[in-house]
Amino acid sequence: SEIMEKLSTKLSISTTTIGHNIQIYGVRELLPGEVSEPAKDDLLYFVHDAGLLQGTLPQSLVCAAPLPDAVRGQAANVIQVSPAQYDTLLCAVRDLLNDAYRLQALYSSMLQMIFDGRGVSGILSSIADRADSSIVVINMGGKILAHSAPFRLKEPLWAQSVQQGYCPAEFMEHIRALRQADASQPGAGPYVRYCEEMGLYYLCSKITRDGALFGYV
Repeated sequence: SEIMEKLSTKLSISTTTIGHNIQIYGVRELLPGEVSEPAKDDLLYFVHDAGLLQGTLPQSLVCAAPLPDAVRGQAANVIQVSPAQYDTLLCAVRDLLNDAYRLQALYSSMLQMIFDGRGVSGILSSIADRADSSIVVINMGGKILAHSAPFRLKEPLWAQSVQQGYCPAEFMEHIRALRQADASQPGAGPYVRYCEEMGLYYLCSKITRDGALFGYV
C-alpha cells in the first residue's frame, strides 16, 4: 500500500484492494497463459489479463483488465490500472524499488565503516552525505544516541528534537504502533515505512542486543 500511496500522486489507479500489507522487494511480469506457481509473497506481479493465468494467483498483483469472478478473491492485494498506464506503472515501481536497493547498499557501507573502527558520528555524516538525507540512531525510549550532521531534514519539529536529543513524540508513537500491530515486520534488514503523522517516508533497521530489541537506525 505504501508503494501505491507514493505513486498514486503521479498515476491514475482504477481500483486498489489491499488485504495483506506486505513488504515488496521485487517485480515480475507474467505473460498470458504463464503458470504463476510457485509465486513469491515478496514480489509484485504484473500481468495484462489475470484471467489468462494458469494456477494459483500471486498474493500481490497488478493487472490492466478487471479480474474475472472466477479468480476474484484469490489474490490478497490487487491493483487495477488502465491499459495505457500499465507500462508506466511497471517502470515506476521498478525505479522505486531500485531506489530502495540503493539505500540498502548505503546501509551496508555504514556497517563496513563500523567494522573498520570509524566513529559513529563520522559514519552517519558520511552516509547521509552520499544519500543526501539525514540519519539518527535512537533507543527504545526515543533518545537520539547519534545523528548525522548537518541535519538535512527540513522539518522544524525534527530540527528542534535533534537539538534536544529526543525524537518527536509523534514519530515514537508511530514506531510503537508498528511494533505492536505488525508481528510480521521484517527482521534485522532495512525496510521502508511511512509515518502518516509526519508525512515522512523513512528507511529503518532494528538494533538488537543479546537477542533483544535495543533501538533503531
